Amino acid sequence: SDQNGIRKVTNNALVAYYPLSSNAKDYAGTNDGALNGGAAITGNSRFGITNQAIVLNGTTQNISASDTGLPTGNSSRTICSWIKPNSFPAANAYATFVSYGTQLNGQASGLGLYTNGSGVEGLSFMAWGAGDSFFVPFKVNTTTWTHICGTYNGTNASIFVNGKHIGSAAKTWNTNLGTFRIGSQINNLHYFNGSLSDIRIYSRVLNEGEINELAQDASPALVGASISSGATGLLGQYSFENGNLTNLGPLNNPLTITGAATSTGINGKDGDTNGAYNFAMASGQYLNSTSNGLPLGNGPRTLCAWVKPDKLPSNSIITAYGTGSPNAA
Repeated sequence: SDQNGIRKVTNNALVAYYPLSSNAKDYAGTNDGALNGGAAITGNSRFGITNQAIVLNGTTQNISASDTGLPTGNSSRTICSWIKPNSFPAANAYATFVSYGTQLNGQASGLGLYTNGSGVEGLSFMAWGAGDSFFVPFKVNTTTWTHICGTYNGTNASIFVNGKHIGSAAKTWNTNLGTFRIGSQINNLHYFNGSLSDIRIYSRVLNEGEINELAQDASPALVGASISSGATGLLGQYSFENGNLTNLGPLNNPLTITGAATSTGINGKDGDTNGAYNFAMASGQYLNSTSNGLPLGNGPRTLCAWVKPDKLPSNSIITAYGTGSPNAA
């Protein structure tokens, strides 16, 4: 699972997932990677935790794996990575985060930094062949972490930085499977110099909200100036996965069960068994916790929940905190 699992994007259509927090395993499939050229997971992560990001030297180090099961042809896809480059590549060169496919025009797929012949630095959603790749000028910070995503829906390629869309272009791609690399192009050239983490490939196009959610999964102090919002200030999250009542946010406010509320046999919003709680109205069933650390007074706040009512009551509370005094909850 994700480190510091505060935020969750559904794993629907996640076909490759390399957290790179302790090894090069594929946690979404079976395409485990091999560290090459002395590459090691010795870097500080986007949460400031030591030995939880891969560090690459930009000349000989990468990860190799099979690309079995990755999106092909012009099928939909999303490719994402957290990056912390030490430098940009020279003119007419790439620094590749992730790539797969074959060495024919339009038949590969990947993401990387690129500096064009005029010295303009930016991001490239690559398809093998300069005319088939998509370049957007953008100066990535070389001292902090940045989240990069590329999406392709069969006709248009788009690039996102820290959760926000920065450009799109019409592209006709026909990806064929062949080779998979993290930290270089598929021909073991155009190596990445810096740190990489949390590489994901989906066989669908994530929407902007989902991409922004992934881009918030970091310590705000370690992420560069974002054209999206900063970290969302999440204080509490209760996923209810397998009946779990732990607060997955930074506050230590676990829930306790009052009455006969149960998660047994109750499917969550993603179809996961025991992934939600069921309450019988007017029978004293609820989940309870302390409100320590939650916003008080007239401070800003947002409360969200997924609900599936058995019937619509005249008055029923989903969630609340505070006191019973007027305007104090």
